[in-house]
Amino acid sequence: MKMPVSRALSVLLMLVVVGTASAGCGGEVSFTTASLSDATMCLGVDSEAKPLNPTDEFGVNTPEIFCSVKLSNAPDDTEITSEWVYVKGEVQGVEDYVIDTVPLMADGTQYLRFSLSRPTDGWPVGEYELNLSIDGKKKVTVPFTVSRTGAAAGPGGASLSEATMTLSADSMSRPLEPTSIFKADVPEIICSVLVSNASAGTELLSEWYYVSGEWQGVTNQLIGTIPVDVQGTQYAALSLTIPAEGWPAGQYQVKLYLNGALQDAVPFEVESAPIGAVTAMSVDADYNPINPTSAFPVGVEKVYCVVYLRDVPANSKLLVEWYDVGSAVHRFINKNAEMTVQTSEKPTWASMSGGTGGWKAGSYAVVLSLNGERVLIVPFTVG
Repeated sequence: MKMPVSRALSVLLMLVVVGTASAGCGGEVSFTTASLSDATMCLGVDSEAKPLNPTDEFGVNTPEIFCSVKLSNAPDDTEITSEWVYVKGEVQGVEDYVIDTVPLMADGTQYLRFSLSRPTDGWPVGEYELNLSIDGKKKVTVPFTVSRTGAAAGPGGASLSEATMTLSADSMSRPLEPTSIFKADVPEIICSVLVSNASAGTELLSEWYYVSGEWQGVTNQLIGTIPVDVQGTQYAALSLTIPAEGWPAGQYQVKLYLNGALQDAVPFEVESAPIGAVTAMSVDADYNPINPTSAFPVGVEKVYCVVYLRDVPANSKLLVEWYDVGSAVHRFINKNAEMTVQTSEKPTWASMSGGTGGWKAGSYAVVLSLNGERVLIVPFTVG
């Protein structure tokens, strides 16, 4: 399928290039005394910028594409320039498009690292090249490709491919209901991935991140880590179960590692629920949470609960109740006066005082009811 030109250009323009001096590669070309060698496309570099997991084929969700190259015998203030080019592919009507150029000053003999980060919508499928120049004269051209089936080579020759977000998986851990958009009340979000050629004892690790959205003031928050042992060639299903307060609406991603080496990053989205809430230390003038958290210090004077309402009937009645849930029998603490509310872009909020000396250590919950029906429980702790 061809990507529209307008969207494709915006994707290409969002690509970010990061060039740093450090460690390098081969294939020697000289300019005066300076030369470049061993230019290697790869999935990462080590502390000296030498290549890790070399490959010239990347997947559409590869988090970052690297090139490691060795600079030799360079005089002071030698300028090395990287030029990243989208040559051709699924972007209709776009060829030999220069994504970005980055100059780097370096000298002596050392490895250099250049990298390009994955755009929000993933890499456009196609052919690319990286041009490396010394003092304005092109010396090395390194081609590479992006494909939908490209597998990232991991430690020991293991690789990942077919990373797919899904609502369910079969007995072989293959995706049954692929999707990148989930509802806020879905009980489980699953990432199915094909692992190939993994030696015994290989660890597949998934890190789940909330990137941005309705959880005000929170970005790139790690919300879960799931390790599994894999061997040979197999599908693996990694999943995260719904938190008690539901999934905050917004953008998420799953990062996938083989034995600690990052191999892929898979984005997904959670839709807004009719009602959502978050606890916080305070609220601002627009009722947005200040310092949102579910863990409060002992003695905090008040706990705030910010409530988001979407697609609720006009003049709905919202009841906010507070409970101590630290024992087998939950103890009712207090409630706020029932509020008449309706769908709004602006949140509403309620707070509860901890009494003399503030909130005591323990486990608590805010229970939200809409028109007499309990719709959401928001747990928090004090300790």
